[in-house]
Amino acid sequence: MYDRCTLTPGVVHISVGAFHRSHQAVYFDDLARRGLGDGWAITGVALHQITGNALFEGIAALIVAAMLVIAAFLLGRDASSLLVGRAATPEERGLLLAALQEPPEVEHVLQLLTMALAPDRLLVAVRVDLTPGVDSERIEDVSSEIDRELRRRVPAVAEVFIDATDRERFDQANQRPLGLSDPPTSPRDR
Repeated sequence: MYDRCTLTPGVVHISVGAFHRSHQAVYFDDLARRGLGDGWAITGVALHQITGNALFEGIAALIVAAMLVIAAFLLGRDASSLLVGRAATPEERGLLLAALQEPPEVEHVLQLLTMALAPDRLLVAVRVDLTPGVDSERIEDVSSEIDRELRRRVPAVAEVFIDATDRERFDQANQRPLGLSDPPTSPRDR
């Protein structure tokens, strides 16, 4: 561990984006904690001034540039999971699918689509085939129950869209279900 009070300014970054600066500061802090970032630029400039050889300053600039490339790579790798539009994780999909298959009125889960709206907000769109004879009042109740259960099991669920779709019509329109790696499932199929 290093003492932050002993650090002296060595890198100045002027930019418009606070998001970028804050993340760059975190990675520079991490590099400094490891002893990799403190003093390279200052050392290079000092050696250039002492010896008159600009090679030292160039080497220091290359080291700092390499550290910036590493910091950018790490930032990109860490932030890639926050991209808007990614799907739910396999664990989240499993929890969602399990919740969708529980109500006795759900005969088959035909399609499950998910999309990240933000790092902690998930959109869920699902097509289900309900048992024959379910009246419209019960469809509303089942939809509300499913909505609540999805949000309870996966707290990131922010929006839920449920479409009651006849399986035969769905199968005619689609050669195979979209959004599921296996054919439609229901507790009755097991």
